[in-house]
Amino acid sequence: MLCTQLLGWTMSFSLDKAVPILSRTTGRDKRLYYATASSSARAVSAVLLPVATVGFALWTGEALLALALALGGAAGAGYEMRLSQPLTDGNLARYSLLRIVQPITYLAFTVAALLLTASAPVQLRVVVCGLAAAASIGAAYIAAGRRLWDRPIPSRSLRRSVLRFGATVHASTVFQYLNARLDVLLVAVLFNQRDVGIYAVGAAAGQALVFMGSAGIARGLAGAAKRFDIAGILAVCVIALIGAAIAPVAVPLVFGADFADSVPIARVLLLGGVLGYGSAAANGRLLGAARPSAAALAQASGAAALVLGVTVFHASLLAVSFSAAASYGVSMAVGEALLRRDSNGRIERRALPHVPVPPE
Repeated sequence: MLCTQLLGWTMSFSLDKAVPILSRTTGRDKRLYYATASSSARAVSAVLLPVATVGFALWTGEALLALALALGGAAGAGYEMRLSQPLTDGNLARYSLLRIVQPITYLAFTVAALLLTASAPVQLRVVVCGLAAAASIGAAYIAAGRRLWDRPIPSRSLRRSVLRFGATVHASTVFQYLNARLDVLLVAVLFNQRDVGIYAVGAAAGQALVFMGSAGIARGLAGAAKRFDIAGILAVCVIALIGAAIAPVAVPLVFGADFADSVPIARVLLLGGVLGYGSAAANGRLLGAARPSAAALAQASGAAALVLGVTVFHASLLAVSFSAAASYGVSMAVGEALLRRDSNGRIERRALPHVPVPPE
């Protein structure tokens, strides 16, 4: 499922974020931008689909499963593009509603697959669950509804310009993902299998605040957040404190007593999630101000701080978790500093694509 999601994000090339940024910044027709971004995302998907199918087939050894996972990635790209419509309109309520459709369909489809194959061999269950996960993304795409806007025909020059802009936005997305997940990957390299499991459970608890971070980005992209989001930080802080307080009971209850050592890690990452929300919110505001290079720089700074912290303080899992939390603080501080610069996005606006006036 994770690989399919990553493929979908790659196929969309962050063009779903480019649509609200460009339409609001330039004041040009949002339908033209959406048509350009959609056609560009389909072109990227067409290139990556056969490559992903072959790659998944070599990895899983199952041709049908590989094709389903690749098609799930393509559906995920379409799902992200459809979500850009309410985001561009500033309809955050509809955006949030559609955003939670995908995890709900994933949970429903995988649970159904597990129940239907309860007595089947393990390999068959793996294949069926993979098919169900891929199908859940397609179902989310359908649930997102038909396109809401007409599609004018974009020019080739506009498509190239939007793709270049999308590449810069995508760089910030990649660095943000690394900033959130790199600690788990580094633990897998530096520690033994048991420690990896302990840390993964603690990280899973910390990921409970990820959805709040997505809300912070959406608010920035939609132009709803213009300054430091104190109210959002306080709300996330309350949730993090509640999570940290119940972690000693909740973690062993959900994952088993063998994972009691995950509790300190979960607490650190939950509290670090407050900084994570601040980092995501700053990233959204930078993108909303049409400054994707600055957003990429802020997120890359956090990822670099994480690597440095893990390199220096890798003696224990708890030290790694502190490094991960600190990396959010670094990216938030850099992002807020860049937002406070009196540049008004001049560097980025010079890179905005020229938009031809659509024919009447």
